[in-house]
Amino acid sequence: MTDGLHWNMQESDLDRLVALLAGSAIALSSGSTFAVDGLMHDKPVIITAFDGEANLPWYSSVNRVLSFTHIRKLLDFGGCYGAESFESLAEGIDRYLSDPSADAEGRRAARHGECGPCDGRTADRVGEALLSIIHRDGVDAEQQTVAVEKRK
Repeated sequence: MTDGLHWNMQESDLDRLVALLAGSAIALSSGSTFAVDGLMHDKPVIITAFDGEANLPWYSSVNRVLSFTHIRKLLDFGGCYGAESFESLAEGIDRYLSDPSADAEGRRAARHGECGPCDGRTADRVGEALLSIIHRDGVDAEQQTVAVEKRK
């Protein structure tokens, strides 16, 4: 456990994950935010939302991920495909392998809707927003720095 997180990934594993995603044809997600990672790499994303051969009640079923707000939004944009059976998973894989550009506009819309502009300036916008908050609240930047240093 690092930095108080209950989940941790070694930097080397993260580097490998990014390389695997960058080189993949399709991203599969079971309802996690990995779907957004796939969208950021402009990969077709399939949400696996079925329990294999099991017939589970909704509250135990992975199918409930399709109603999760963050996944529903990506599906509504048309940026992801929800596979609810082995057959629909195979259909989605076949479709995206034969036409990787399928749903490209939906991926773009989902990417923009979830993450905003993907222009390499995100850190600039975050910095500007933080400065705006500091100035709006009338907090002197030097006082802010001193307050942060005292907390360390």
